[in-house]
Amino acid sequence: MTLDAHAYLAAKEPYGPRYATWFGAPEPQRGQKVGANFAAIKDAFETRPLAIDCGCNEPYFAYVYPVQPYKIYVCEAFWSAAITGTDSRGGTLVHEMSHFDAVAGTDDHVYGQAGAAELARTALRGRSTMLIHMSILGKTRRSRRRASIAGFEMQACSD
Repeated sequence: MTLDAHAYLAAKEPYGPRYATWFGAPEPQRGQKVGANFAAIKDAFETRPLAIDCGCNEPYFAYVYPVQPYKIYVCEAFWSAAITGTDSRGGTLVHEMSHFDAVAGTDDHVYGQAGAAELARTALRGRSTMLIHMSILGKTRRSRRRASIAGFEMQACSD
């Protein structure tokens, strides 16, 4: 996912509708910031020691402490999400990685796709929505399995 986003942003062609939906009207300064953020996220997944903490039993996807880089706490909704795509485990990890001060230092201002698109359309002034995702999904039972998420192998948690 990070590779696809990075390739899209690094292309020499003008940004299209996908960019405008999530980041607002293409402006050079904003485009540079979004590109730099995704490059930093890609670099963090490729070169930093990522730790996944599976001890959260809350009904949301995940959270991080921005000043404690590379440790992502995954919660119940994470396990019922698809591996990739919209509102996925891969997207959640990319989204959470963006919050670390040492990576991109992003903040959540809204939740859900509709809110993120509206923010990009009306209020976004140089801020990146990155990969805002839905905040609540139903609980699910976890099982031990390996999953390739965001380009790396991750040992999933067990009950």
